[in-house]
Amino acid sequence: MRKNAIIAIIVFCAQVFAQIGGVQVFPHLMPQQMQPSIMNMPSISPTTIMAGGTLSNDALLNSINPNLYSGTDLYIDENAYFLGSGDILRAVIWGVGETVISITVAGETVIIPSVGAIDVGFVTLNEAKKEIIAKIKNKYKTDRVDVFLEKVKDVSVQVQGHVNFPNTYIISGNLAIPSILEQIGGTAANANLRAIQLIHPKYGTRIVDVMKTNRIVDYPATNLRSGDRIFVPQRDLRVSISGEVHFSGDYDFIPGDKLSDLIKLSGGMFASADSSRIIVTRFVGQNDEIRKITLTAADADNFALEKDDIVLVSRKSEYRPVRRVSITGEVKFPGTYSIRETHTRLIDIIELAGGLTEQAFLGGSKIVRRNFIDPAARNQHKLQNRGNVQITPADNNFLKYRTNGETQVNIDFVQLNLDKNSIENIILKAGDEIHIARNSWTVNVMGGVLRPGLVEFSPGKDLAYYIEQAGGYKKDAVRRKVRVVKAGSEVWLRPNQVTSIEQGDAIWIPERDFVEKQEKQQNVSIVGGILGIAGSVATIITAAITVIAFVER
Repeated sequence: MRKNAIIAIIVFCAQVFAQIGGVQVFPHLMPQQMQPSIMNMPSISPTTIMAGGTLSNDALLNSINPNLYSGTDLYIDENAYFLGSGDILRAVIWGVGETVISITVAGETVIIPSVGAIDVGFVTLNEAKKEIIAKIKNKYKTDRVDVFLEKVKDVSVQVQGHVNFPNTYIISGNLAIPSILEQIGGTAANANLRAIQLIHPKYGTRIVDVMKTNRIVDYPATNLRSGDRIFVPQRDLRVSISGEVHFSGDYDFIPGDKLSDLIKLSGGMFASADSSRIIVTRFVGQNDEIRKITLTAADADNFALEKDDIVLVSRKSEYRPVRRVSITGEVKFPGTYSIRETHTRLIDIIELAGGLTEQAFLGGSKIVRRNFIDPAARNQHKLQNRGNVQITPADNNFLKYRTNGETQVNIDFVQLNLDKNSIENIILKAGDEIHIARNSWTVNVMGGVLRPGLVEFSPGKDLAYYIEQAGGYKKDAVRRKVRVVKAGSEVWLRPNQVTSIEQGDAIWIPERDFVEKQEKQQNVSIVGGILGIAGSVATIITAAITVIAFVER
């Protein structure tokens, strides 16, 4: 009880301070028993235009511009909003001297001072405004009356069914049903969002299709009426759609749905869709028998769906595919660019990207082709799934170059920069990733040296120079295992295979413990292989002896 009282006081104070500061704050959605009573709050004069439709008193009294009032209902769909207790309207009567009337709503009755009362029990805000204007014009004999909603009521609503937090809530009356469900914590995974019921003790039940409200632009919104109860039913009947639509998937089925309804719910068809070939697969009876129905988009408005229908929107057979490549790193405008198959070359994309920057390091640049159909992939899969079976050093070497998940295109960017017409100016494929490296001006010396780390690049210097700059070899460095990892290609080379050390290269000097452990593992593999072969030979010899003995009998 104490906690609820504290929360109520905080909400009330927030509203009062917000009004004083020029912003009207509506109560946050929370269970009714945790909110202060709206009816017991002191009346506070509105001070600004807000989502609830409040208009500044000063603006109203000081302005002589009649267009000021034309947008005050901007946040409310007048054809979906029903007036109720707590709503306050304001009428501006234009003439020789402007007259302002504050109009209150009590229950289902609009009370207009000095004019009379109007029953608005079953009419929308738009319809009510027309009746109010007509009644005021008749009283004041004027040609123009503007009416706008100044303050939105708060509605107490009970939410039941398949929602995450069923309870009774006090909410702002201008919220549409999708917003209410979102703000109270959302619906359960098995909720049917296309058949939500608004149950009213006097006016019966309205069905709200939240999916259509969210997906179809011109679908009318639905607001609560005072006294409504929200019930979210469980999902039952389903249909599905796939192919050239924006949102493929399963959808709740409502008897009477047309094919066009499902297409709209799925976000509509892509430009690549073949509107002359929409295939509906339909189950016949209770068995697995099916029949296929081929339709066109022109048939969609008249074709009635049935539960469990499966819709496929075909793709145009000759429709142009979207082919793109990406370029990152040291170009002026990195990004994704479209290409023409068999036409667009590497230089074309570099130029589209604004050309190279001054920091571009061509020696370390690369192209990765991830959608490459690699005949070696099958062999890689076999090796990786051999379990405890020993693999050869050759297999190990093969896997080392196959486990990084990418295939690099062999390109000499330096030569390409010298001669744009060279064979290095390759034709690109969709999905290619071009990376232009940045000048690092360093060489990374790793492993068994006294000061491992980055050494400043010096053109023309050899391997020994960089090792010396890193402090020289440690005592346990294994010099015969030194390798150079080339920038860009990331190829591992022996020292005698390296013609020059370039910026971005890495030098790896393994240490004795690592090498001994690696060699021990290799020896175990070799011994295991020998023992396996010996065991197989022994089995063959034993079998042969047995056969010979049997024959001699």
